[in-house]
Amino acid sequence: MPSLLLHLTAIERLAANPGELPEDFIRALSEDLAYARFGAALPDLPLCEGVFGGLAANFSGRDWPPFARMYHERAPVALGLKMAELVASGALVGTEAGLALLAGYFTHLCLDRALHPRVGSITVLDTSARLLEFVPEGIGRSLGRAEQLPFEDASFDLVTCVNSLHHIARPPRALDEMARVLAPGGRIVLEDFIADDDPGRARRWEEIERIRDPEHGRLITAGEPRVPLLGAGLDLDAEEMWLRVFDVDPWLEVAGCGGSAAEHVRALIGAPTFELRVWRARFRRPE
Repeated sequence: MPSLLLHLTAIERLAANPGELPEDFIRALSEDLAYARFGAALPDLPLCEGVFGGLAANFSGRDWPPFARMYHERAPVALGLKMAELVASGALVGTEAGLALLAGYFTHLCLDRALHPRVGSITVLDTSARLLEFVPEGIGRSLGRAEQLPFEDASFDLVTCVNSLHHIARPPRALDEMARVLAPGGRIVLEDFIADDDPGRARRWEEIERIRDPEHGRLITAGEPRVPLLGAGLDLDAEEMWLRVFDVDPWLEVAGCGGSAAEHVRALIGAPTFELRVWRARFRRPE
């Protein structure tokens, strides 16, 4: 599943920072981001037995069936070009939705081709041995805690932590450890949700989060991760913040929150949707 999350994050980033993309694509990403997300996920999904089987294959690490391997290794570019023909002729969804789909799809392919020759090895760390069983073959697995990483100093060129700091008991200690294992010239990429600036609203939201997910720790405050990382000698390369809208029901389902707990959360939120601030930053250790 790390591959799917990587590609979805990439298209979200492209939509937020389209740069010099043609105006038609910028508008399509703005108005039809859901299609772009689907396009970015598409090459990862038909691994076997349709969408849900594809997700299961990503999690379980079992062998791909022949058709799935043929698709994944040979079909992507040809399929993308055929989709482009259909979009141009108006035969595949609407024009803007089709452009968004193509943007997501080719973002996936370009990212794969750019990263593949640069990645020597990948290691996933988690406190749960059960969750580590879902890591695909070929990727290292390490059981441990973020506050005490079981790795040597300066042993990684890239450290990422996405939507996980709020599950860690001591985020500053975990950030110290990330800095410790980062090699000279390496980068740390962080993304997580930010607590409300108003202390009362922040406490109320933490109550909601813990009803939904008892393993929730706390949301970090704006700028909090900068202190230990800059103190460890890293430089801030880039930083951004935006609002993300959530639908309450899918958000509850992802956490397995149902019954009276879910009803309590719905009552506290009092609306079918809500917004959270998302913060993302990249830090670099000088050579």
